[in-house]
Amino acid sequence: MLGFAQRAGKIASGESAAQAVLRKKKGYLVIVAQDASERTRNNYIHWCEGEGVPCLVTGAQCELGRIIGRSPRSVVVVTDERFAQILLDASVGGQDLEC
Repeated sequence: MLGFAQRAGKIASGESAAQAVLRKKKGYLVIVAQDASERTRNNYIHWCEGEGVPCLVTGAQCELGRIIGRSPRSVVVVTDERFAQILLDASVGGQDLEC
């Protein structure tokens, strides 16, 4: 599903793009790679807690990049509420991000 969101233009990936979207309060879900640096993970987790945006820590950087057809990414922000809800529902059900 994350790949579909990318093709629909509803993803911001990479730290700079993610921060820009979050500053504008246009992010509905933040996905941080498990192998991102501890500082990066903590920054996004705290930012999301403060803003009330769901945050998932899952997958590897290379996996996140591969799913969206890009180079390895440590953070991906979903900018569409419906895609975000579908991905959250899938994560609660234990499904992979690609499902």
